[in-house]
Order: sequence, then C-alpha cells, then structure tokens
Amino acid sequence: MKTRCTQLLVGVALSAWGTYASAAITPYTATFDTPAGAEWSMGGISGPALPLSQTNPGPPNSFRLQTQFLGEFGGTDDVRLRLTVPQKNVSSVTLSFDVYMLRTWDGNDATPIANPRPNEPNKIGGPDIFGYKYNGNTIFEESFSHGAGRQTYCVGPNRGIDSAGTCQAPANGYLQDPTYRYAVQDKLGFKVLLDPHDTRPGVPQVGDEMSMVYHLTSTIPYTGGDLTFDFFSRGLQVHDPQLDGVPRLSDESWGLDNVTVSVTSVPEPRTWTLLLAGLLLSTLAATRRSRLRH
Repeated sequence: MKTRCTQLLVGVALSAWGTYASAAITPYTATFDTPAGAEWSMGGISGPALPLSQTNPGPPNSFRLQTQFLGEFGGTDDVRLRLTVPQKNVSSVTLSFDVYMLRTWDGNDATPIANPRPNEPNKIGGPDIFGYKYNGNTIFEESFSHGAGRQTYCVGPNRGIDSAGTCQAPANGYLQDPTYRYAVQDKLGFKVLLDPHDTRPGVPQVGDEMSMVYHLTSTIPYTGGDLTFDFFSRGLQVHDPQLDGVPRLSDESWGLDNVTVSVTSVPEPRTWTLLLAGLLLSTLAATRRSRLRH
C-alpha cells in the first residue's frame, strides 16, 4: 500500500511538472471580422461579406464561404505582421493561418507571355509563388496552381512529383493534402475576370469561380526580440488600369485569414527547483502517512 501511494503521488507530481515544463500561450489571433490593427503593414479587408461590387460582379452564391480576410494582395506585395510578445524564456514560435489564393494561379506553367513588361513575369506561370518569413528568414516559398499547371508545393501521397520537383493534383482534387481546404474550393466568391481567349475544355472562362484555401503552420525556434512575419508573393500577374482598363489585381491575388501566433515558454531554473522540492515533499508526506496507518 505504501509503495502504491508513493508511486501515485510521484506520478501526479511528474505529470504536473511535465505540463508546466513547456507552457504554450497565444498572444495573437486575427479573423479580420473587424479592420486590421496597426500591427499589419497593409490593412485592407475583402470578402463576400462586403458588397459584391467590391469583389466580383455576379449573383450571390449561397454556398460561398462567408468570411472577411486581409487582402487582396498580388504581384510582388509584401505584408508585414509585427508583434511584441513576452520574451522571457520563450523557446519556440508557432504561426498558423489560412491563405486564400484567388483566381488563376498557374504554378510553374512555362508558357511564354508575348511582349512582357519590364520587371514582370515573362511566363504565364510566373512561377506563381506564395511565401512567408520569420524575422527576415524565409520559412516557406512555393509555387501553386489552380488548374493544369504544375506546382512545387507537394504534400500528401501520390502527388506525382517529377524530376524538377513539381507535382500536379490528382483528377479528384487535393483530397490527399492535409493542408488543403477542399470543402471550400471555389467558394470565396472570386471569379475569372479576364477572357483567356482559349475555349478548350477545362480552361477557366470569364465568370467561373476560382479560389483555393490552404491552412499552413510553422513552428520556429525563437530568435529573440519582437516577432516579425513577412507574407509575400512573387510572379503574380498584375495589370496597369491606365493601359489595360482593368483593376490591378484582376488575374491572380491572395489574402490571409484566421492568423494565430503562439509561443512556447520553459520555466526558469528557480521554478524547476520549487517543482523538485514539491515532488520530494509530496513523496515524504505520503511515506509518513503510510507508516502511521501501519
């Protein structure tokens, strides 16, 4: 009986100790149901919850994901999030968010663009890249496709990775990719605006709804100081409203939603000492009670 009692208390104490040893706190979340705060370098809000004239023309779709998000962004836009967090004993940082990829992302499609403008992509595919950095260090940078183009972001089994490191979604969609929100594909209310001048089967036409949602997560060792995250795109086609007569982001754009930043901290040495002392005292007390009973 004495041994069991002691073992029970030791187990409880060790369990509490292990739980306390690495405590995760979430100092920041944003769903963009209200305007973005000053922590964001670019703070425009979009989404079907706004008048459709601010997103795309067309009748409301009852199956659309009714959400607002930070965006739209495109081209070579960089969007910065800067946070001040408790810095004492922080060991790691976890960033989690949804990225909305709107309209005709082409992945690594190598089809040339006739007469490209200076400093803009010379291929249809760009490549179309989304990425993010932590405190100036690139954590993630991949190309994405919503269509026939191949992409470098290859997650899940049976993605058909080729010798160039690209892959293509299977015919039934991205069901094998745990980061892809298949249930809300093409349900953000964003439509193809530009005539592709290509009527082949499968080529998106004006009015077709096109959008993808990925849920991305990274855990990074804490490097000290404030937290700075940079979200960026590269290779996305943009338009000059004066020359083309259409809005800048009529072809390929993106946005952010459901952003969460959490940090994991470890106790100070003094805390470890107190926990050990408590464990020893609990064990001694259990032993003493057991002796008195016998």
